[in-house]
Amino acid sequence: MAPESTTPPPSVAGRTLLREKYYAIATAAILLAGIFLRVNRFMFNRSLWLDEAALALNIIERTPTQLVGPLSYGQAAPVGFLILVKQLTMVLGLHESVLRLIPLLSAIASLPLFHRLARKVLPARAAVAAFVVFAVSDTLGDYSAQFKQYSSDVLITLGLLLLAIWFWEAPASRKRYAVLAAAGTIAVWFSHPAAIVLAGIGVSLFLLSAQHRLPKGALPPLGLAACWLASFAVTFLLSLRSILQTQSLLGFWDYRGGFLPMPPTAVSEIEDSIGILTRAFENPLGFALYSGVALLFAVGVGDAVREGGVRLFLVSPLVVTVGLSGLRLYPFADRLLLFAVPLMLVLLLMGMVRLFEALPMRSSGDRILAAAVFGVIMFQPFRNGLARGLRPRELEEMRPLIQRLQVGYREGDVVAVYYAAQFAYEYYSRLVGFSQSTPVVIRPHGDEPGEYQDEVEQLRGHRRVWVVFSHKGSGPWGAEEPIILGYLNRMGQQERKFEETGASLYLYNLETFPTRPPPG
Repeated sequence: MAPESTTPPPSVAGRTLLREKYYAIATAAILLAGIFLRVNRFMFNRSLWLDEAALALNIIERTPTQLVGPLSYGQAAPVGFLILVKQLTMVLGLHESVLRLIPLLSAIASLPLFHRLARKVLPARAAVAAFVVFAVSDTLGDYSAQFKQYSSDVLITLGLLLLAIWFWEAPASRKRYAVLAAAGTIAVWFSHPAAIVLAGIGVSLFLLSAQHRLPKGALPPLGLAACWLASFAVTFLLSLRSILQTQSLLGFWDYRGGFLPMPPTAVSEIEDSIGILTRAFENPLGFALYSGVALLFAVGVGDAVREGGVRLFLVSPLVVTVGLSGLRLYPFADRLLLFAVPLMLVLLLMGMVRLFEALPMRSSGDRILAAAVFGVIMFQPFRNGLARGLRPRELEEMRPLIQRLQVGYREGDVVAVYYAAQFAYEYYSRLVGFSQSTPVVIRPHGDEPGEYQDEVEQLRGHRRVWVVFSHKGSGPWGAEEPIILGYLNRMGQQERKFEETGASLYLYNLETFPTRPPPG
């Protein structure tokens, strides 16, 4: 009897080739869409908002070597990222597009790397779905056009994970060992969360080595860890230590609910922990039904742990992040979790695959129901990301106000700047060459709004006073801008008003009006 042929029938081979062709077309279309949405935000060129402007002032005011130490204006960023941006500005200038070039290029480079990671651990259709969400993500797209380090955090995370998978899946060699060791050693200088990712990779390599009982199985991860720790120790001493000692930063993230109670000792603390963990699926991932999405993610985590292998590389950095949050060393919240978006998204899709595999799928009705569930889950991040990527939003448009101020300014005018506007005011004043006046800063008094009367009292007696607002805050007594304007209106007359998204400029005459009545 002749042996059975293992070659698939022509019809099966043809369908396989057709599916591969469609998959390649879909992947290319998603990649191009992701690039377009990021470039479109970049070209929109909105004004720097508070944190961007504060970080930009560090670039302007410091030499490359001075960027190694603690930063001014309550900012924190990796040393390598700062020096790289500084070198760009020295060649290309201090325009917003130059400051934001590294985040844009990082965001674009992340797209093919994420697709490669998704294909490593997900079926083809699930990988396409994950790639769509990653490509249109509102949060990822938004930070691709901001002068912050979070887009490069994503790129470095993806690069380290793919290198770890490459290292583990192929036969051990000195070349692979040296490449992974060097990549981790360099990465911690360009990304703070890189240390978290490397810690997770090291733990996973140790567990996998022990599980497979390799000769001297613990040696590779320990040797890699020694290289990474040595590099991290230097960056810690130079910059990270000062960040961890900055009470204003810790207080900000504590207020934002970024630290998990560890261990939770009351029901309320357990509820807080669940809230912090599930909120991550709303921000930064962008899902509306984030509690249900969190359950699917938990299923994906369970699958990854049970199946082991390279899937452990996705779980371990998240476990490290949770632990650091409990120790109040790294917040599990908001933009500081952007590096974890690729991991969480892939694990979520793993949970969805498991859910659909558990459904009977005996009829077309079952398949329609599964498609409807998938559509409901994916609708919010897809809709928001696409809409906001196609029509980017303004945030704090200080640039046009400074240009108006420069045109309207007369010799002897006084400029008063709301405390949260001072960094953007300073950056754009330098950018447009407006240096005629040293501004009076209106200091914060959110808990005592009456103190704002004393702040604006120093402006009395001047014929022309310009007042600048952006990043407008609120306190227990309400929004601060109306409170300050109320005192100014009682003190003098508003002559002109200019408003942009998130920012405003006023011209007051405070010269001929009565002085402040004595107390009592």
